[in-house]
This record gives sequence, C-alpha cells and structure tokens, in this order.
Amino acid sequence: MSTQAQIQANQANAKLPCGPTTIEGKAASSKNHVIHGLSYRGGMFILLPWESAVEFDQLTHRSQK
Repeated sequence: MSTQAQIQANQANAKLPCGPTTIEGKAASSKNHVIHGLSYRGGMFILLPWESAVEFDQLTHRSQK
C-alpha cells in the first residue's frame, strides 16, 4: 500500500509535462521509432541520412541470390 507521501509525490509528478515541449525536443523524439533504417513506408525503404543507397542496393541484391 502506498504511503501518503508517495501519493502526494505521484500527484505532483503527474502535473509535470509528459514528453518534449520544445520544437527541437519534439523533432528529436519523432525519430525515436527509426532504429535500423529499414522502416517500410509506401512500398519503399527509408534510409537514414548516413546510410548509402548504393550499398543498400548491393546488400539486398546480394542477399536475393
């Protein structure tokens, strides 16, 4: 069972924002779901900025043989 102090602390924490509030923070958190660069969207794979489309094509072509 929770103590009165724990209940008050929980209620105080619940009033705080849940997530980013700045534009920069929201932009960064919007990319949290992209963890490997192979997110499938609309019939094509999305590569991350530092990934090479040529290398990706070579890898996928090689794995289909």
